[in-house]
Amino acid sequence: MQLYPHYRFLLKRFQVEENRIVVYYMTDDRQTHCISKLHLNSAGLIERMEVVYI
Repeated sequence: MQLYPHYRFLLKRFQVEENRIVVYYMTDDRQTHCISKLHLNSAGLIERMEVVYI
C-alpha cells in the first residue's frame, strides 16, 4: 500500500466456505477487479492467501 496510497477498494461480495474465505472486490475507479482466497488453518487463522487481479 505504500506504493499506491491512493488506492481504495470496494467490496463486491464474499463467500465463506469450510476452511476458506473468498473475497471479490475492485478498485474504486472500477479499473481493476480482484479475487482473494484466504485459506484458514484449524485454528481459524489465515495460513495462505492467493490473489488474482483481472
